[in-house]
Amino acid sequence: MHGRAHAELDPRGSDITVRGGMFAYQIVVRSERVYILQITYLGFCPGSPQHRRPGPVTGDRAGAAV
Repeated sequence: MHGRAHAELDPRGSDITVRGGMFAYQIVVRSERVYILQITYLGFCPGSPQHRRPGPVTGDRAGAAV
């Protein structure tokens, strides 16, 4: 597909989910560009050790100040 010779409609943009957020993009074939329309950062990466919720307090930690 050659950009400047392209006479049809541009393909639909889409959303892509990435670890920790997502972004929306649009392709414009005639100008041979991809535009990022929105970036959403959720502030965490599911499954990463620093963002896991702590489990129940058991053993030596039971009753200790948190």
